[in-house]
Amino acid sequence: MPCYNINIPTGRFFAVKGRHVRNQQRREETRAAILQAAAQCFSERGYQATGVAEICHRAGVSKGAFYYHFESKQALFLALIEAWHADLDASLSALPHTEGPVPDRLLAMAHMFQHILESQSQSLALIMEFWMQASRDDAVRQAVLAPYRNFQQFFVGLIQQGITEGSLRPIDPIAGAQVILSLASGLFFEGLLDPHGADWGQVTENSIQILIDGLRRERYDSGNRSHGTRGQRIGEAASRQGRASSGDGAAQ
Repeated sequence: MPCYNINIPTGRFFAVKGRHVRNQQRREETRAAILQAAAQCFSERGYQATGVAEICHRAGVSKGAFYYHFESKQALFLALIEAWHADLDASLSALPHTEGPVPDRLLAMAHMFQHILESQSQSLALIMEFWMQASRDDAVRQAVLAPYRNFQQFFVGLIQQGITEGSLRPIDPIAGAQVILSLASGLFFEGLLDPHGADWGQVTENSIQILIDGLRRERYDSGNRSHGTRGQRIGEAASRQGRASSGDGAAQ
């Protein structure tokens, strides 16, 4: 009869595993505390004026614990940028997905801008510090620019799709994507700096509509709808009204 050797976990096995889980949890909590403390210090005093000792004091950890998780203050700063990117991606992923012609999808994205602003409103000082330090440190600059390059590729693909489906004029997709990103970035920072200065959701929708009117083909049929630019549509309506008025005058 064959004999099988089966290792059955003992009480000591479960005790060791339990300690490992608790230690891992404590390490994660310590790392989170350091990140939170660093975000507060950098927001209040700036990257240059903040030292590791100050971060450790606020987080309630030793320098040994700090350097266990981060090899330097720069590495910590880069981890904060990565966390910001993840938070921004989560905000974008939570938005409803839209289908349809590219101009309609661009306008739908504009509708969501206010939600993104609100999700980032508490991080203004830290975001500005990211950009300030990016002007001094190439590693930080590359980290800050990484999501913009991803967004640019996304909009390049979207514009190419619009050109293919016939909803957008044939333009340089890279140039078009850069225009969209420049517009979005400017509105993003102005909205964070002056949140009560305007209805930024509406400003964004109006701005994107103007951009779409410039990019849209003169006539585009989608689902039995003809689209001219907004100016053309207003002009056509005025012309129809004028013809109707002329007709009424002639009848009299």
